[in-house]
Amino acid sequence: MSEVTVTNTSKEDFEDMFDGELFKFPSKVAVTLPLIAAHHIFGYNELDKEPWVVRLGWSITRNDMKAGLERLSKFKFEPPEKSQTRHSLSPVVERVPLSDPKGSGGKLAIAPLAT
Repeated sequence: MSEVTVTNTSKEDFEDMFDGELFKFPSKVAVTLPLIAAHHIFGYNELDKEPWVVRLGWSITRNDMKAGLERLSKFKFEPPEKSQTRHSLSPVVERVPLSDPKGSGGKLAIAPLAT
């Protein structure tokens, strides 16, 4: 499941529900949640945020829309920390080329032993 990290940069804590689960967004704290929850709560990856501002109750009339959109803009989105998605790589074993199965093609000269 893909996730996104949301940081509430406003001075007020915020919470909302998705799929029976309560998500809390304390002020200045990064919270990781599923992409589908971020889309439901904040309209993540949508260009027109107005339906989400209305759903959150931050805009009752058209006159309130600008203030509601400003409030929504206080939530910053980024991929989860790279340390959570990184896996350690196994060390590379030195590769040695295989010998030619036919031999080197020439005769092996062996030096006589010195006596």
